[in-house]
Amino acid sequence: MTPPPGKMAERLAEFAVKTHSRDIPPEIYDHAKVAFMDWLGVTYGGMDDPLVEKVAAYAAEMGGHPQATVLGRNLKTSVDQAALINGTASHVLDYDDTLVSFFGHPSVTLYPSLLALSEWRGKSGRDLLCAYLVGLQVGGTIGVSAGLDHYMAGWHATSIITWQAGMPHPPSGIWHRRPGAQSSSTWTRRSLFMPWALPLPSRPG
Repeated sequence: MTPPPGKMAERLAEFAVKTHSRDIPPEIYDHAKVAFMDWLGVTYGGMDDPLVEKVAAYAAEMGGHPQATVLGRNLKTSVDQAALINGTASHVLDYDDTLVSFFGHPSVTLYPSLLALSEWRGKSGRDLLCAYLVGLQVGGTIGVSAGLDHYMAGWHATSIITWQAGMPHPPSGIWHRRPGAQSSSTWTRRSLFMPWALPLPSRPG
């Protein structure tokens, strides 16, 4: 179902805020776990790259409270720096997952920030996966709306679209829910205007 003109942003915001972990089908969590393992693999694979070394050195120079873990290193740093280092490592080899509706790489822009925030705020693994899936849906919907013309015009969707899904703040109302707020149980089997989007693992480019 296509939303009325001018209502897309409102529907996206409502979906991000009201979706609860119990609204998501169990089999979709299985795919999120696969995506997380794939993301971990490419992150560890890229952690020794010279670019990552430079970003880690920058983080050390900037300092900060030890809020989140940098994977593969005996290091905890601020949330934003941990997300930056882990995100750089996971994308530096360009083997991170892809999603057609994004025309780019979704997990590299979602998991680094959400994992750092989850650790800092003491969230569960299910909270992390739920936030990832909601962010994936939001980004996928924006990507479908932008279409191929956006990509062919030279815009790199990984940096343009997916940050809107997860970087400014973690999606999913479970992180921000007010007491008594209602979840969106009507979206149990379908999300927004498309089935649950699922990325493809480990393919270069």
